[in-house]
Amino acid sequence: MISLDERDREILKAHGITEEDIRNYLHHFEKNDWYVTLDRPCTVGDGIIRVKPEEERKLVGLFEAEARKGRTMKFVPASGAASRMFQCLWHLLERPGIESYSDLLREAERDKELREAALFFERIKEFAFSDAVIDCCNRLCGYTLNEFMSKGPLKKLAKAILDDIGLGHLPKALIPFHSYPDGPRTAFEEHVIEACGYVKDAKGVARLHFTVGHNQLNRFVKARTEIVEKMFAKRPECKPEIDFSVQSSSTDTPAVDPENRLFRDEKGRLLLRPGGHGALLKNLQNCNGDIVFIKNIDNVLPDDRKPPVIHWQKVLGGLLIRLEKDIFKTVEKIESYGSGIRSDFEKLCNSLGIEVPPQSRLSAKEMKRILDRPKRVCGVVRNVGAPGGGPFWVRDAQGRLSKQIVEQSQVRMTDPDQRSIWESSTHFNPVHIVCSLRDHRGRPYNLEDFVDYDAVIITRKHYKGKPIKVIEHPGLWNGSMAHWITLFVEIPSETFRPVKKITDLLD
Repeated sequence: MISLDERDREILKAHGITEEDIRNYLHHFEKNDWYVTLDRPCTVGDGIIRVKPEEERKLVGLFEAEARKGRTMKFVPASGAASRMFQCLWHLLERPGIESYSDLLREAERDKELREAALFFERIKEFAFSDAVIDCCNRLCGYTLNEFMSKGPLKKLAKAILDDIGLGHLPKALIPFHSYPDGPRTAFEEHVIEACGYVKDAKGVARLHFTVGHNQLNRFVKARTEIVEKMFAKRPECKPEIDFSVQSSSTDTPAVDPENRLFRDEKGRLLLRPGGHGALLKNLQNCNGDIVFIKNIDNVLPDDRKPPVIHWQKVLGGLLIRLEKDIFKTVEKIESYGSGIRSDFEKLCNSLGIEVPPQSRLSAKEMKRILDRPKRVCGVVRNVGAPGGGPFWVRDAQGRLSKQIVEQSQVRMTDPDQRSIWESSTHFNPVHIVCSLRDHRGRPYNLEDFVDYDAVIITRKHYKGKPIKVIEHPGLWNGSMAHWITLFVEIPSETFRPVKKITDLLD
């Protein structure tokens, strides 16, 4: 039983959340067993493909032929705030006794975040937003930037960067990332430029879809107008078509206290939180895509480093097209000849790492069900210790093996065997994913049919000093794609440059 009063029901109704949804969330909290069972890491030759150089050109050509038909688009989750990028400056504001840059250097010797802040100010002129900072210095005190740093107060400058310029409150997508002769370019703009390198059709149209926060939509619409005008003037060969969607409030999830009781804020209201990137599965479904590339908003490079990224996106796309052709051909054979093509079916499944049930005779319906699913090709890079998920062979409750992208929060790290498997991973998921969302007849899959709904992600956090537990939907490229056909492909680390903290923008 859950205890909800009338105000609770009104809040849930406004969000589009049902009481049954709340019961399901509470069931997951109480079950307290959301962990996956790792069997072993995927490695090159055992779950990860390494493409031969002579194959790359063929795959690029295969992909480009389909891209020209207008089958491709790019999907970018972009609702994340930039506040965490500037954590070092927020931390600086909380520390007493720091007025000048020399004060900061002294305190930075024993504080990691202050060391980041010191590096930020040391190389502040290298950031794409440096002109805005210099202008802000003049407006605040009539100082030059150098005078401001030597005389202080440095915190006033930090606060101006965060609040007056507004960098601490913008979506990460709208932060200026890179400098060019004609001005700075945001992460949003960089994604549009990059997309023109591989999702452009024969008419020059490049389709993109960004998921954004409810309160940021107007900013993005304005940014879209600006980038389209720039492209028309400077890159007329590419015509970006950019759409937006927001994460549905019906995917928000409740927090609970350590005893798994619904947590309420200081006003007695249910605490509802965004349900994580797995909630974007509906957005992915509704964008009506065919061949869809997924990338994180903060993983984008300047123009001089884009060629390898574009090349490998095309290679991944070519592998997906080849995978499609092989599967579609076999599915069509099953429809025509039934279970009589068992040997062809098993050969394809073995090549894809798909376990075939041991029955001596599978029906045509069962064979088709095993192959007739969404498909994805995921680029993975060598593990260099970056936070995030990786490719693993995972065993489900029935003992069946499959290839999955797994986050550390999904692993029972208190189990020595599971921890050892996690720590022996050789590769990392940079979110270079290309998806096939339609069947052999061009009909879109219902993506919700292929989710592992038990693969929720539960973490412990604090709300205004009080301990809480929060639940996220199965991650977009984790449990939400658990029952997809998956290929992992090794790609060069030069294609991956995430920006988690502001100093990551420095070379």
